[in-house]
Amino acid sequence: MKAIVYNDSTKCHNGCKAVMEYLYSDLELQGVEVIEKNFSGINPKYKAIELKRANAIIINGEGSLHHNYVVPRWYVQIIKDAKKLGLKVYLINTVWQEMKMDPELVEALKDSYVSVREKYSAQEFWNHGIDAKIHLDLSYFRQPPVTDRQSNLSTVLIGTFFLHRESPVTQLSILKESWGKMIEVLKDTGYFITGRHHEMYAACSAKCPVFVLESNTWKNQGLFATAGVNIPFASMNASDQILKGAVDKMKKAEGEYHKLFEWMENQPKFTFKGLI
Repeated sequence: MKAIVYNDSTKCHNGCKAVMEYLYSDLELQGVEVIEKNFSGINPKYKAIELKRANAIIINGEGSLHHNYVVPRWYVQIIKDAKKLGLKVYLINTVWQEMKMDPELVEALKDSYVSVREKYSAQEFWNHGIDAKIHLDLSYFRQPPVTDRQSNLSTVLIGTFFLHRESPVTQLSILKESWGKMIEVLKDTGYFITGRHHEMYAACSAKCPVFVLESNTWKNQGLFATAGVNIPFASMNASDQILKGAVDKMKKAEGEYHKLFEWMENQPKFTFKGLI
């Protein structure tokens, strides 16, 4: 089996890098040869017929497929072209929010494998009769090796945000730290405040209570809704006053965090085994 991967997000930050490392390791285990890795963005030299070099098209949907702007429309065209050429299409690890669903796309996706990260995106597909599956973000399955570490407990750390400009100084950033380092630090952290999706996932991997701000999609709060837990979050432009009260909110929701972490541990690991 030969595959072309679209939206290789390795260079975005270390959470995305963890996603792609897990994806490629799983494809290798299934005997899939990745003949091309395409980075985010539109390729002006794209020609549909070139897809025929592969048997399958895999689109990593993280960060891109929402609100029908130009980049998601580009991936939609690839899906349509691939189906016309008789190729297998896998749209995985995606958010899907307020996308235009024309009849051709709906039929193409009904005949494809679709996997989303939370129930809000799944419902968008289900509304059109598309059998979308729900899996955790692939970064969650990229567990770093266990290391001997010296405990240096922090009561609360601040991560990075999508739009918020009034937050305290960032203390831990997925843009700078490796995936393993993020999890290692958060294991020794009492509480974490962030607006970044993969920083939230790093906290969950470390079983560290996390207070999130909304991103440009519903993917952050969507995790909590999918797990069926009542965990507080705030809008992306939340005031510093709201952030100052975040720890108290997390303390009150302690039991809900335990439910979330247990639920995530019990979710089946995403794999292409039996799919490709």
